[in-house]
Amino acid sequence: MWIEFEGLDELIKKFESVSSEKEIDKANTKIIKECAKIVEKNLKPKVHRSKDPKKSGIKGLKTGEHAADNIEVSKIKNIKGVKFITVGWDQSKNSPYSYMQWEEWGNTTREPHAVLYPTIEASQKEMNRVVEEEYKNLISNLK
Repeated sequence: MWIEFEGLDELIKKFESVSSEKEIDKANTKIIKECAKIVEKNLKPKVHRSKDPKKSGIKGLKTGEHAADNIEVSKIKNIKGVKFITVGWDQSKNSPYSYMQWEEWGNTTREPHAVLYPTIEASQKEMNRVVEEEYKNLISNLK
């Protein structure tokens, strides 16, 4: 999902006009990490928890732990100049929490219980605040 920070255009332009490419990159990296923490924090309480995690999960891959307690936050990745962090669970076949894709999107026997996209949308204001604070701090330090 692509996240766009609205209402910050002028602040971003001002920051870019007084900053070097290295300072911009450093600030954006810090912002991405902070936003990933926000999404992880807000996602945790929304994930369904079974009464007994030792009985839930995929046979042969059960960990005895809740998926909510094992939300994966990747390191920063850079693909074609776009930096991002993935927050969620590995969906590969042999991942112990691959069943979370059925939780999110449903399957033939289960209704979807979307948590990822609604969490990101609900976290938008908090993430905008992080961006605004970080850019304002850097602009005041550069003057």
